[in-house]
Amino acid sequence: MVYHRIRRTLGWVIGGACVVAVQFMCGPTYSDLEDEPVRAEMSLTRAQCVAVALRNNLNIKVSQIDPLKADANVTQAWGTYDPQVSGNFTVAEDKQPGGLIDVQGLPIRAPSSTAEHVRGQVGLQGQIPTGASYDMSYDSTRFGYHAGALFGEEEDLPAEYTGQVRLQLTQSLLRGLGLDVNLTQIRTAAANKEVSEFDLKRVLMQTVADVQSAYWELVFAREDLGVKNRSLEVARDLLQRNQRKFALGDGSQFLVDEAEAGVATREAETIAARAAVRDAEDELKRVMNMSDTEEYWGAEIVPADQAEMVERIVDLDEEIRLARNLRPEVMQTKKNIEIAEMNESYERNQLLPQLDVFGSYGFNSREPTYHREIEYMTRADDYSYSYGLTGSIPIGNRAAKGRRIIAEYDLKQAKLRLKVLERDIGVEVRRAVRSVATNRRLTGANRTTRELRRKTLEDEQTRFEIGLSTSYRVLEKVEDLAQARSNELRAIVDYRKAIVALDLADGTILTKNNIEFVSDNI
Repeated sequence: MVYHRIRRTLGWVIGGACVVAVQFMCGPTYSDLEDEPVRAEMSLTRAQCVAVALRNNLNIKVSQIDPLKADANVTQAWGTYDPQVSGNFTVAEDKQPGGLIDVQGLPIRAPSSTAEHVRGQVGLQGQIPTGASYDMSYDSTRFGYHAGALFGEEEDLPAEYTGQVRLQLTQSLLRGLGLDVNLTQIRTAAANKEVSEFDLKRVLMQTVADVQSAYWELVFAREDLGVKNRSLEVARDLLQRNQRKFALGDGSQFLVDEAEAGVATREAETIAARAAVRDAEDELKRVMNMSDTEEYWGAEIVPADQAEMVERIVDLDEEIRLARNLRPEVMQTKKNIEIAEMNESYERNQLLPQLDVFGSYGFNSREPTYHREIEYMTRADDYSYSYGLTGSIPIGNRAAKGRRIIAEYDLKQAKLRLKVLERDIGVEVRRAVRSVATNRRLTGANRTTRELRRKTLEDEQTRFEIGLSTSYRVLEKVEDLAQARSNELRAIVDYRKAIVALDLADGTILTKNNIEFVSDNI
């Protein structure tokens, strides 16, 4: 029996009315769409989203069946060595007519005779993984004879009971000799079971990565909406100022129109950002495998984890070493090499001639009663035995040679696939490491840019207050700051996603998220 457990060291509750404010810098954040009804909110951490996905993911449920099927194949393979009990019981009667005989010159037909047989057999047959076979049997027959008399009383001859106990063994000496050859099918089935388990682990790892990446995209979408809302509020505040100045005769209609255009532009950006939030939310629900028939499908997911920088120490050589030792694809490929080696060894053995040694030994008895038959047989006075060799050599043997060549090529292909996979994994890990480093540097650069843009905006607003700037220039600086904030946020989220991709690439994503994959084998 094979079973898999996904153990997670976390406590979590889905649902609740907890509202989480996701903040970026000093501005307001996400607010519900004005034209949409208020939705229930679910405040979820990444760990909670992963837990839901592992519980609901259909791909995981499909992959969990494969190891169970593979375990059944192992049981089926062992069935080759299950002993078989056989038996039969036969009753027969043979009545033969008498022939013509001459009695004082007259042909007279002799009376008929009848032979009766009652026979019982029971046996136990099976195979042994060494390449041997056995056959144990017990045979008992009752023989009765009835003969008619030509003159006088009919004659019944006394019944006879004959019995035999016999054991026969046959052992292969060349083709089919040894545990390695005869257990190939069982060991191959067990190896395929491990292959299916590695595939399940790969699905789990990919699911965790997909959920975390979707989670960070939702974080970005909501915080980017907060940036857009902040930019919109600044634009609205500028519009109100210009309107008041115009009303007091200290401004112009051009400045008002310019500010209104800025508000309209930012309202459009906010609308698009709100739609992006809903799209990111739907994507997260999809990878979590939330059904649209469930009551919480329409709820708003509020990420409890914020986009913050976390330090990830990266050693390229160590990351590649981890990947080549932990990635399920590598384990699968290595296991496929083992399977190919076993098949090649088996096919090489099949090229040998067939040569078997056999021997049998048994005890016999013949008595007038069944009880005496058994008693006499146990004394082992009468016995029979035989032994010898039997063999065959196929001429040409092209079928076995062809299978051997195919097995050799299969092994060669499996080894080449491992080299290709290790090369590709190296490239994947290098790319992931480079992405982590790049986005870390981008985060720092964008943080500096955002701070400079903030100071530039403050300076431009001061100039605007004393009449040395225009609404257009202020709105430009507002847009520059908003873009800088979005760029910094994008770099942070991309950095967190790059860490997820690196954890997936080096094979540590399950342990990094406190998920233990356990396979119990017998």
